[in-house]
Amino acid sequence: MWEVRLRWFGHVMRRGTDALVRRCESLGYPLLPGWVPYGLDPCGDQWHGVLCVNSNVTGIVLNDSNLGGELSEGIGSFASIIQIDLSNNHIGGSIPSNLPVTLKTLSLSDNHLTGSIPDGISSLGQLSDLSLNNNHLNGVIPDAFLQLKTLTTMYS
Repeated sequence: MWEVRLRWFGHVMRRGTDALVRRCESLGYPLLPGWVPYGLDPCGDQWHGVLCVNSNVTGIVLNDSNLGGELSEGIGSFASIIQIDLSNNHIGGSIPSNLPVTLKTLSLSDNHLTGSIPDGISSLGQLSDLSLNNNHLNGVIPDAFLQLKTLTTMYS
């Protein structure tokens, strides 16, 4: 099994727009197809698994990619992301409490996540699909889920 570890860090403003674009640094090899080890533009360079509209990152779809490591609290800085699918990987740690408020789909199933489901999910007013099953989560589903009026599908 090859494993790629990703760490999300920093941010840059692209092309004079208000879009917040996160940069990735690869912490292992081999790289994912189309990814470069440092900097550049994930939208302009059409990185594998990164969905964009113009210069805005709108999705990260890297399911079944043998990814390891942990998700950073900085993931909440994505200003235009609506989809994150990191299912069926080897991601550990806890679910960040600071998720992008623009998320409609969050799939983190079949990983090695631990801890409880953060109350911060209640701030995801557009969330319609949530998949957290087949992890090592504990605790109860927070009452905050009652506030998610658009949530139609949930696997936990």
